[in-house]
Amino acid sequence: MDARKMEYKGIVMSYGVGAKMQYPHRMIIMVPGAIPSEARGLVGSTVAWPYDDPKIYGRITRFHGVRKGYLLATFKKGLPGDSIGKAVKITKKEV
Repeated sequence: MDARKMEYKGIVMSYGVGAKMQYPHRMIIMVPGAIPSEARGLVGSTVAWPYDDPKIYGRITRFHGVRKGYLLATFKKGLPGDSIGKAVKITKKEV
């Protein structure tokens, strides 16, 4: 069996926020051009920031929202504030 890797480009939209706190290790990510059903298929994929030379890695944990196809990613180390609006690399393994 040969495992293929599908790569997507995502954009960091914001931190995950609660009523009183923001969580720098949780980021909301948008995949441009993806409809919500395609974005749901990326849950469990690996996320790397920055796009060109990845240094921080995370995983897409769940779908965020209903109509826009946003994803919630969790990183072990929080992303810096200047990552908002920048690109991330999403890698999904196909079997």
